[in-house]
Amino acid sequence: MIAPIWTAYLGTSNPVALPLATLTVNLRNASPSYHAISVPYAATLTESLASRPTDTVRIYRAGVEWGYFNRDRDAVYQGAQSSTITLSGYRQQTYATPATVTLSRKDVGLMRTLSDGSVVAEIHPASDVYPLDTVIVGTIAYTATKVDYLISPARGRVRITMTEV
Repeated sequence: MIAPIWTAYLGTSNPVALPLATLTVNLRNASPSYHAISVPYAATLTESLASRPTDTVRIYRAGVEWGYFNRDRDAVYQGAQSSTITLSGYRQQTYATPATVTLSRKDVGLMRTLSDGSVVAEIHPASDVYPLDTVIVGTIAYTATKVDYLISPARGRVRITMTEV
């Protein structure tokens, strides 16, 4: 299970707690952002999902609502050792007030330049970076074009794709 800093709930009226195993969020500006969570399989959970097909999934970090998405697909994956339920969907969002985020070189676990000239950096998920934010690494300023949150029990990271300003 993911450390309790990240939690999720189904719906707002009588919310159902979702025990996160993984969380994937691909944030994009002005185009649908993809969200998916995986939870351990439980028959009672499948019943709750079936009885609440239009409920949104709300994601919290350290007890504060961090995001939400409308479910458009639930899937059960059964393996030899375990089974999971994945809830996924999209959310349209525009980031109208970009922020400036300053990262030291030690905040960045990996940084590489792609063939198209964009730069990809991986950071710890405690940092809030959103599309259109100005990201300063050392003395260089970049504009975040997409931000991917990849959270699991073993590891959490944020991958930022950005272009130099």
